Amino acid sequence: RAKTILNEFDALVDEIKQLNKNLSPLLRVGVVPQALFAYLPRAIELFRESGGSAVSIQEGTAKHLLLQLFEGKLDCVIGRLSGASMPIMHGAEELIFIPLYSERICIVEGTKENKKRKISYEELAKRDWVLPRPDSSLRQQLTDSFLRRGLMLPNPVIETTNYFQSLTVLSHSNLCSVIPHSAAEMHVKLGNIRIVDMPIDLTPMPVSFILRASAKENINVTRFRKIFTEISSTTRTPAAKSNKKGD
Repeated sequence: RAKTILNEFDALVDEIKQLNKNLSPLLRVGVVPQALFAYLPRAIELFRESGGSAVSIQEGTAKHLLLQLFEGKLDCVIGRLSGASMPIMHGAEELIFIPLYSERICIVEGTKENKKRKISYEELAKRDWVLPRPDSSLRQQLTDSFLRRGLMLPNPVIETTNYFQSLTVLSHSNLCSVIPHSAAEMHVKLGNIRIVDMPIDLTPMPVSFILRASAKENINVTRFRKIFTEISSTTRTPAAKSNKKGD
């Protein structure tokens, strides 16, 4: 708790210095990779247009960003909720989770083969894959999906730490991967990948706006949260009401 207070104090000192120089204070936002593709660019644009401060973006895993938030090194996090991503820490009840939207998941492939066709799980079990690390919730979901059909998910020929790497490797290849639908749509338009035409049973990833209880009165955090909530609610149905514990 003392470490968090000290980090918050350091941020306040920096903000005062910025104001003394007639510069805007800085909003420190942590973002998981899948949230970068969906609403963040538009949210920042509207935030700045409404008089919001400068924004610093830090990308990372949900667990890493939540620890940074808890320690006062970030003002808020746009991240997904899962038991695996929740770090074990004293005082985690001080974090407030405001559900925003659920990100659909899809299986994709490179466009080295020109023809678009329906693909079965049996065929996918024989393909080469680009996959996230073994402890990621998305890879675990995909593994379970194959097991429910009596199949094993192949070991990846390439293992990545984020979706940007996967999309780069997939481009115009004959490889398969699993990524958020919003990221896939963008690269489908560029002609780099295809979304595999098949029914899948992967659970959408819930994405939330996360802040410390002590930051509820932060004007920039409040403004950014309202803008992000409004943008995400226009196209997707928000999840449950806000709570302090999350999943």
